[in-house]
Amino acid sequence: MIYANKKMKDKINKIALLIDSPLVPDELSSMVSAGFFVRDDCLLLNYFSTKNRGSIKQFTDKTGFECAFNSFHISDYVESGYLENGLKFLWLLLAQPCNESTGKKIRIILSDSEDDVVFKLHVLRAGEDWISNDLEYYTEAILVIDSDFQSVLEPVNPTV
Repeated sequence: MIYANKKMKDKINKIALLIDSPLVPDELSSMVSAGFFVRDDCLLLNYFSTKNRGSIKQFTDKTGFECAFNSFHISDYVESGYLENGLKFLWLLLAQPCNESTGKKIRIILSDSEDDVVFKLHVLRAGEDWISNDLEYYTEAILVIDSDFQSVLEPVNPTV
C-alpha cells in the first residue's frame, strides 16, 4: 500500500521523474547492493553496519531501533533533486531480493521538509508504530510505502 499526504502528492505531481531511470547515484545504489542483515530480529541496512548507529537497548521497541539505524538524509549523498533521488532509491530497494525479510512486510517512509528528504525503513509489527495514520498531521510532505521486497512496482498516480 502507498500512502501520501496532500503535500507529498502535490510535490510528486510537480517533478519530472522516470521511475525506471538507471540514474540512481552511485552511493545510493551501493546502499541497495550492500543488502541487509538481521540483528535482534531487526532488519538493518548493511551499508551502515560499520557505523555506530546505536543498540536496540536504547529504544523502547524494534521499530524505533530500525527507524534510527535505517535512517539517512538524501542530501548527504546527492547535491540536488532530493525527492526524485529518494523515490528512485526506494523503487530500486524494493525491486531487490532480500532473503532476510522473507515473510515480513516492511514500511518505508520518505519525509520532505523543503530542504532535504529523510529515508526510514522498518518491519511492520503489531503494536509498534513509527508514524501516525493521519499523514495530514505532519508539516512536511510524507510518503509511506508498506510492501514486501520484489514487489511488482508500477509508477503511482499520486492523485488517486
